[in-house]
Amino acid sequence: MDRTFMFVGALMGFVGVGLGAFGAHALRGRLSPEMLAIFETAVRYQMYHAIALLCRSLRRRLGRWLRRRRPVLNHHIADDRDRTAFRREGLRAVGAFDDQLLSEQRHLVL
Repeated sequence: MDRTFMFVGALMGFVGVGLGAFGAHALRGRLSPEMLAIFETAVRYQMYHAIALLCRSLRRRLGRWLRRRRPVLNHHIADDRDRTAFRREGLRAVGAFDDQLLSEQRHLVL
């Protein structure tokens, strides 16, 4: 089902870009400004729907991707907290030893 949404969303986006180019170049002299504005609004809504379908098709994949990387993200957040605590205390670690010292400090505290 996700592939269907992705295919239809991509197709709608392709058609929307084509219609937008057609309206900007071929219809400019043939339609009144009011009708051109209506056409532009219709093409814009076409693109909004295409983007919505593409987002819907990627929702499940993005959720799986984030669940797999949650431990990595949590680790980075913990490292940032440690670095902030180090700076607040006035302690300083240099270069490559920074991460090692911070991880040792975290293990001592826990």
